[in-house]
Amino acid sequence: MRVDRSDGEHTHSGLWPLLLDSLNLNDGEFHPWGSGEVFPEQISSPASHASAGLLAQWWATYTAVDEDDILDTDRRVAVTAPFGQTWPGLAPSRETTTNPDQLASEFAEAFLAEHPQARLGLVAAASSAEALTAAG
Repeated sequence: MRVDRSDGEHTHSGLWPLLLDSLNLNDGEFHPWGSGEVFPEQISSPASHASAGLLAQWWATYTAVDEDDILDTDRRVAVTAPFGQTWPGLAPSRETTTNPDQLASEFAEAFLAEHPQARLGLVAAASSAEALTAAG
């Protein structure tokens, strides 16, 4: 299946395309999209979060050991080896070598080949990250 699109059209229209799939292949109501179980108004904007701080907080929560943990301390810390409980910080950025729109198109083609029941959603948002958030 070929995915046709106009390069960068979403930046002009403000509508970002998302491929939506149901939670269950045999779901006639196409949950959560077709059944209205999405509540994007309850989600904060990506712009209101600093990624490094948010990821550091998640790291601390994930690596914390408590009495109810199914992993012992050594195994819990090994999950994030070699860093353990110490947040390593963001990876250094690098120059983009692939056109992101072309990569997205290739991914969409591969995804649709495996998920032909997927639907196209057009989401009004300022960026692709905000489109994911707006979709809930």
